[in-house]
Amino acid sequence: MRFDLFEAMSVDDAANVLAEFMNRGPVILSDERIDPEQISLTDLPSQLLRIGLRLQTVPIEADQSVPEYIRNSDDYRDGLFEFSEDSKRLIVGAAYLIGNVFVRHYSKLSWGSGNPDYATGNMPVVRGFSSGDELAPLLVANNLFRKFVKNRATAAGFETCVERWATSV
Repeated sequence: MRFDLFEAMSVDDAANVLAEFMNRGPVILSDERIDPEQISLTDLPSQLLRIGLRLQTVPIEADQSVPEYIRNSDDYRDGLFEFSEDSKRLIVGAAYLIGNVFVRHYSKLSWGSGNPDYATGNMPVVRGFSSGDELAPLLVANNLFRKFVKNRATAAGFETCVERWATSV
């Protein structure tokens, strides 16, 4: 995730990014025959698993500036990939789905741009959690799918994520 791109945005740029995200997400999901308006909070983990199973990765080279003992760790080596362009598109759709399901399920939640004082500043976020946290679906989806690909996890990771955010409402 390129935090620097979001950090450099003006308020107007962030509003434009949010609008583009809100337009692109449903189109991507429609292309995948997923109707975001029909997915419930209960169905969300299985839909994320369905998307996760379609993701493809491209290997990347190790960064030689990283100390050798880190480069030799399984965790580091397992993370030497990036998502294919089509997979990045699917992740944007999944991110929209995450946010949309929460906003539809909980009337106190709404879409907005992230607080510039946070790491998720200017990103599309879901606001209104009683914890004061902002759900940044692009960041959450990217992290979920990276973990899924690295560990070949099951839907449990998706379920845990949904439960964690649901308890913060």
